[in-house]
Amino acid sequence: GRLAGLHVLRIVNEPTAAALASASRAEGDRDILVYDLGGGTFDVTYLQKRGSEFHVKASNGDNHLGGDDFDDLLLERVLESFRRDNGFSVSDDPFLRSQLRDQAEKAKIELSSRDTAFVSLPFLSPGSKVIHLNQRITRAEFNGMIGAMIDRTIEILSLGRSHTHAD
Repeated sequence: GRLAGLHVLRIVNEPTAAALASASRAEGDRDILVYDLGGGTFDVTYLQKRGSEFHVKASNGDNHLGGDDFDDLLLERVLESFRRDNGFSVSDDPFLRSQLRDQAEKAKIELSSRDTAFVSLPFLSPGSKVIHLNQRITRAEFNGMIGAMIDRTIEILSLGRSHTHAD
């Protein structure tokens, strides 16, 4: 901000900025919760709007929890299932692992709006046979897998609310 010639009073994190922007457009009193589960981090802000006053009641986060962790969890499930079903592992091949990670991320995104997604990688050939990796994942399975991570976000929110600060 200073490099741009602005007088910087305070830097706020993204969910706080989003909560402030939402509150500024909202009419009447509002309680606003912004839950930001990004690629590598999780942040949450709870803001109250009363009349023309905005009060950040809580802001908290975890720099070691994000969407990438969900992708990795799904990838490990796919790799383990493939190893169990086919008797060999593709975990040690960095190229295949990278392709499967991309597929896992796409499946995670697809499960936001569908009940089923697939992680697929055709033409894996251990020796003389060719195997196609095609793992089906349901939203219910995925929700069960990520339950502990979702619980962590709720704990972080609870910690933030018990250690509130007003701005």
